[in-house]
Amino acid sequence: MERLQNLDSNRGLVGKKNNTSINQPRRAEIQELGERKMREAQGNTSAADMLAGMLSDSDLAAQRLEQAEKMEASAKQLLAEAERLKSEAQSLSPKAENVGSKTKKTSTKKQEA
Repeated sequence: MERLQNLDSNRGLVGKKNNTSINQPRRAEIQELGERKMREAQGNTSAADMLAGMLSDSDLAAQRLEQAEKMEASAKQLLAEAERLKSEAQSLSPKAENVGSKTKKTSTKKQEA
């Protein structure tokens, strides 16, 4: 019984929260430290060695052109698929001009006695 009372009295308590905004600078420091150790292990500690691994403006421009070409090809494929789906939908549904012509109104004539 005491155990249940203890659980009830402690139910509002929670453990230490992991606040990401507080831990964010620490994570960045750890990442930078890891990168520095990796460069030291490879022997790349000078600024020139660090800059050698960076992309130039022309490299970035080439990457963006390549990405744009891939996006254009993807867009063409999507447009072709959309056209195919539209034609498939039209073949599955009745045509609009035939919908109203099937029903005819008939007039009833009164018979003379």
